[in-house]
Amino acid sequence: MTSRDEKFVKRWATVRARGPWHFILVRGVISWGVPMFFLMTFVVSRPPHLTAARLAGLGAIWATGGFGFGASVWLFLERRYDRLVPREGRGVTNEVA
Repeated sequence: MTSRDEKFVKRWATVRARGPWHFILVRGVISWGVPMFFLMTFVVSRPPHLTAARLAGLGAIWATGGFGFGASVWLFLERRYDRLVPREGRGVTNEVA
């Protein structure tokens, strides 16, 4: 395992301890969905007739996109972690002896 992989395993172990919902909410919805909502709504497209209903709809679309983004990144990084750390090498298991 390279030093880059070792660094990833240490960082991901602490991130995954908080769980997928925390990761998806923070990294997907808040860190990606909210900035994209503001960027695409107020900077790029600037719709002429912006109503509260339209803002709510756009917010829901970008929050859903952020959720999908966070979930896909979680799955991608979990697969990488599974390749690098075999299940029997992990400290805690859910198996009953």
